[in-house]
Amino acid sequence: MKILGQFLAATAIASLALAAACKSETAPPDSPPGKSGGEADPMPTPDATSEARLGGTVEGVRDGEPIDSGTIGGDGSDLRIDPLTNADVVGANLRGELGCSFTKTGDNAPLLLAKGDVASSDRALAAVRFAGIAERMVSTEDGGFDAIVDGGRFATRGLTIDIRRGKAPMPGATGESPPYPAAMRAMRADGAERDFKGTWTCGP
Repeated sequence: MKILGQFLAATAIASLALAAACKSETAPPDSPPGKSGGEADPMPTPDATSEARLGGTVEGVRDGEPIDSGTIGGDGSDLRIDPLTNADVVGANLRGELGCSFTKTGDNAPLLLAKGDVASSDRALAAVRFAGIAERMVSTEDGGFDAIVDGGRFATRGLTIDIRRGKAPMPGATGESPPYPAAMRAMRADGAERDFKGTWTCGP
């Protein structure tokens, strides 16, 4: 009986070793849990959904791409950003040596106009027509005009706007102040968002 028990124990150990060897051949040691082999699924970037909605790039606006996403999220009401009027700009009393403006593709008047001084420690000021009312916004970064040349973030009560600018001017653009392709995202305090495609132009 003692010999039989030793034989059975040895057989069990051999079976476990064989199973472990088979498993190591079918699943590499660095395979993630739950995978039987092969490469792991790529991890999405934190802002993958936002990038997809903005077209993934602001290098240019191609034919067929949306220039207005419409309102997404929030309480269901429309997030209105309308082109600025001359009266809006005058009323905002924006002071600064140079300015930048975002104009939606197909529009003539800008949706946002910002101004600031060069080499300044102050924050640039901006004007936007939000929900039918002209609002004054402030850049979230110090640096005056220099802080908004490549885009930036502006805020006022209940609204934040991000401007993302492309690296190269629009095709065929010339002069000292060429327009750059850009994307503008408006974010309301209740979580509503709306994206626009257009141009970001800076200069006198």
